[in-house]
Amino acid sequence: MVDISHSTDEFMFHDFAMVQGDSERPIVHLPTDAHLLAKTSATDLPVSGDIELLVGREWRSDNPHYRHAGQHVEFSHIRFTPGRIARKNLALAVKAYGIWVAT
Repeated sequence: MVDISHSTDEFMFHDFAMVQGDSERPIVHLPTDAHLLAKTSATDLPVSGDIELLVGREWRSDNPHYRHAGQHVEFSHIRFTPGRIARKNLALAVKAYGIWVAT
């Protein structure tokens, strides 16, 4: 049996990143040269590395066309892939679906 308890630590991964805020929308602080740990919005961030287009298939039953499971293709923004390197200290909010966005 695994015991799940709420963490009270501010730091993640041996002082690699600091987390502030509540469990609903935490803010992750990364130091210079740290690796991104999640898909991160690629808008105006000092990060180097690979990017990708986030695309998903959705069920939109209210659409007159393409309303069945997986028929609606939803394009999201361009994201940095996990593992890319921050070139400056960053403060990133964890948003819907775990996507990190600059604060």
